[in-house]
Amino acid sequence: AEILKEGTDLLILAVGRMVYEALIAYSILIKEGISSTVVNCRFIKPIDKDLIHDLVKKIPNVITAEEGMLEGGFGSAVIESLIDSGITNFSLKRIGIKETFIEHGAPSLLRSKYNLDASAIVKLAKS
Repeated sequence: AEILKEGTDLLILAVGRMVYEALIAYSILIKEGISSTVVNCRFIKPIDKDLIHDLVKKIPNVITAEEGMLEGGFGSAVIESLIDSGITNFSLKRIGIKETFIEHGAPSLLRSKYNLDASAIVKLAKS
């Protein structure tokens, strides 16, 4: 994994195209006074446990962002890894696809429809 931006209020762990959306969200959030660390996690498996665990201990407010299914996906792997390591002092929200039938269409429209974009990250960060 690679730290792309450093902040203290929020940790955004992103994979795939969601890294781009996380960087856009970073720019929006910083203007609103929310300082974020953005990490390109690169792969869903294996996750970079050492880096993620260290960061969550410092920044326990976490959002995971992926374009895949939430169930059994990257965010689930992060939660499982943290709990299995005895790290329980964190708040984690996940962005991804809920178990549903995915329609066909233009990628940009589908990202917006399924909340896989920067605005969804910003909204979740403020909630």
